[in-house]
Amino acid sequence: MKTIKVTAIILFVAILTISSQGKALLKESAVDNSNLVTAYLEVKDALVKTNSAEASEAASKMVKLLDGMKDELSVKLIEDAKAISASSDVEEQRKSFNSLSQSMYSYVRDNGSEHQGLYKQYCPMAFKNTGAFWLASETEINNPYFGSRMLKCGVVQETLSN
Repeated sequence: MKTIKVTAIILFVAILTISSQGKALLKESAVDNSNLVTAYLEVKDALVKTNSAEASEAASKMVKLLDGMKDELSVKLIEDAKAISASSDVEEQRKSFNSLSQSMYSYVRDNGSEHQGLYKQYCPMAFKNTGAFWLASETEINNPYFGSRMLKCGVVQETLSN
């Protein structure tokens, strides 16, 4: 009976040790989602200003933050961010931003966000009235798909974090 108790204790300690090492490895390979959201918001803000150079730079930050990630959603985020960073055409960047926003929404929904005050906003007139959404850190609408042409076109659809 004493041998069973000792064996159980040893097994329990071994499991705790392996578990804590596994968590440490996961933390090392995980993306700092607060920085990722911040870089995404910088892309959005650059597109609001119709500034393709700033959008490209912010998208490059996202690629660096996601470096080494291999899961399907991270790969999609990298692909979308690379498309924005490689382009100097703001209209092309906006098309890629639409896809990036869909991926970021899934990422935030699946992983949560440490970023305070995150809102899903929607413009029904984007892309020839097919509509598109984006994430923002404020409830005030600043439309990245139209910039100054239709800056306030849109509505808050959802609050993701407070």
